[in-house]
Amino acid sequence: MLLLEPSAYVGGMASPGGIGLRDCEKDHIRTNNGTQYEWGMRNAKKYIVENPVWQPDNHLGEQTFLEMLSEYENIDLHLETTVLEGSDGVRVNNSRIEQIGVVTSSSSAVQWVRIKSFVVDASYEGEIVAASNCSFTYGRESSMKYNESLGGVTNSSINSFPYPISPFRSNDSTELLSYVSNSTIHVGDSDKHLMAFSYRVCITENDFVPYKAPANYDPEDFELARRLVRSEVDAGKELSLPWGDLTYHGFQFLKNRSMKYDACCGSSPFGIDAAGLDLSSDGISYAVASRAQRNRIAEEIEYYVKGLMYFWSSDDSIPASVRAKHKSKGLCRDEWPENDHFPPQLYVREVRLSLSLSLFFLQQTTDKIANGPFAWWATESTHRTIVRRIADRTQSVSVRGPSTYIRCNV
Repeated sequence: MLLLEPSAYVGGMASPGGIGLRDCEKDHIRTNNGTQYEWGMRNAKKYIVENPVWQPDNHLGEQTFLEMLSEYENIDLHLETTVLEGSDGVRVNNSRIEQIGVVTSSSSAVQWVRIKSFVVDASYEGEIVAASNCSFTYGRESSMKYNESLGGVTNSSINSFPYPISPFRSNDSTELLSYVSNSTIHVGDSDKHLMAFSYRVCITENDFVPYKAPANYDPEDFELARRLVRSEVDAGKELSLPWGDLTYHGFQFLKNRSMKYDACCGSSPFGIDAAGLDLSSDGISYAVASRAQRNRIAEEIEYYVKGLMYFWSSDDSIPASVRAKHKSKGLCRDEWPENDHFPPQLYVREVRLSLSLSLFFLQQTTDKIANGPFAWWATESTHRTIVRRIADRTQSVSVRGPSTYIRCNV
């Protein structure tokens, strides 16, 4: 088996991405077998505990992945290696992939690999899916597309702006603040936005590296966040925080270890999820962008996340007590020192969606053959736009249900 990994890391979001397998900890996922359980228990042995550690130190989790891969003699792992970009990278004959062109980061030479059995495109971007001419879609369909009442753009969001806030630089200006679009939207419409990307930053209270301003930091880029904070302070409302400190699942079993936190899932409409930044500067979606365009999108999201974290620990608009709380934590010094302690893997939630002969629709939610942690996966925080001359944000479906079973295609 030839295993190609474009980055210098294995594990995807589970190790270089900073998430681990945290959703395995949810009460409605009961598993004591399979690869994910083995990974959690191997992590546990390294800490000398009996319970699976779903979110270990990220470098340790990657080490566990490498150990597991090394035990299979038929797996040939190549890091910093990928498929030749574009349709030229895949040779198809009679709807079957016969060859793929392989390139490394150190050479532009193409090595053609003949496919003996099958190809699994387990990437976030689905480049082989596209290059082999498989049908796919991205973004969100309109409510009319499949007659789904919850399809397309909605007029609400889980985290809406609680008070009217002007999206313009000044009262007599039509210049928009950073991270606000002027797109025209209607409820039920389709669009090509994706679920907001981010970086799952690993933070801690002890032995941390303080948040610092990213290169070319401009505090005016975060003026919308500043206005939001001021509106909540003026109203005497508890601040909507840009991220939550999610405790690492499994660390509660460890003795003499400082807790690590996964920065995610805040309550603010200007949170750590980079709403609207899934498009390149020329309006091309990450889903169909070139690799160079995707790299620029990732760089802009990195600036946004780093800038937001620095903003909340340094800007005078943030109440002193809240600033002090954010200054009491920082980037984990023992994580990704080669990348300035910042996760190297962009949190890509969804990109291309392959279209099969059978699709799952809203009307089919009564079919019960599989169990999962969520009834529906929210496509929220997609972008901020202007609604009646005030800033607000849009989302797509976000429905939850207790122990809901759904049917889907894999």
